[in-house]
Amino acid sequence: MNENPKGFLRLSRRRKSSVTVMHERSGRIR
Repeated sequence: MNENPKGFLRLSRRRKSSVTVMHERSGRIR
Protein backbone atom coordinates (compact mmCIF):
# COMPACT_ATOMS: atom_id res chain seq x y z
CA MET A 1 0.00 0.00 0.00
CA ASN A 2 1.12 3.59 -0.46
CA GLU A 3 2.73 5.21 2.57
CA ASN A 4 1.81 8.84 1.86
CA PRO A 5 0.22 10.88 4.68
CA LYS A 6 -1.30 13.44 2.30
CA GLY A 7 -2.27 10.88 -0.32
CA PHE A 8 -3.65 8.54 2.31
CA LEU A 9 -5.74 11.27 3.93
CA ARG A 10 -6.99 12.44 0.55
CA LEU A 11 -7.84 8.89 -0.51
CA SER A 12 -9.57 8.18 2.79
CA ARG A 13 -11.68 11.33 2.53
CA ARG A 14 -12.52 10.69 -1.12
CA ARG A 15 -13.31 7.02 -0.41
CA LYS A 16 -15.65 8.01 2.43
CA SER A 17 -17.40 10.54 0.20
CA SER A 18 -17.69 8.02 -2.63
CA VAL A 19 -19.06 5.36 -0.29
CA THR A 20 -21.57 7.77 1.22
CA VAL A 21 -22.73 8.96 -2.19
CA MET A 22 -22.98 5.38 -3.46
CA HIS A 23 -24.99 4.33 -0.40
CA GLU A 24 -27.28 7.35 -0.69
CA ARG A 25 -27.82 6.74 -4.42
CA SER A 26 -28.47 3.04 -3.84
CA GLY A 27 -30.98 3.82 -1.08
CA ARG A 28 -32.72 6.45 -3.21
CA ILE A 29 -32.86 4.18 -6.26
CA ARG A 30 -34.10 1.30 -4.12
